[in-house]
Amino acid sequence: MSISAALAEPEQQQIPDRRAYERVPVAVFGRCMFENRLEIPCQGIDISPGDLAAVTAHSPEMNEHVIFYLDNIGRVEGKVARLFEGGFAIAIEGSERHREKLA
Repeated sequence: MSISAALAEPEQQQIPDRRAYERVPVAVFGRCMFENRLEIPCQGIDISPGDLAAVTAHSPEMNEHVIFYLDNIGRVEGKVARLFEGGFAIAIEGSERHREKLA
């Protein structure tokens, strides 16, 4: 293979998934409250017993504590683990029983 061909076809690197649980796509509406007491509408886009990703109009800080009140699910809380355009993901803080209920 020539150098130009190698540059034209970059190798696809497989990044291992480090999540403890498989996320399930959802479309669940609710509200989220941030540390500064700002409470706004949100939509959960995927969830697992250990993680939740949501889209919101407000972008929190990394490691900020956030509480969600989601329709048909209830209260879910945790710290911001990842930011992305239009939303963020949290690592859910809860008991083993709470994680089982989410599963």
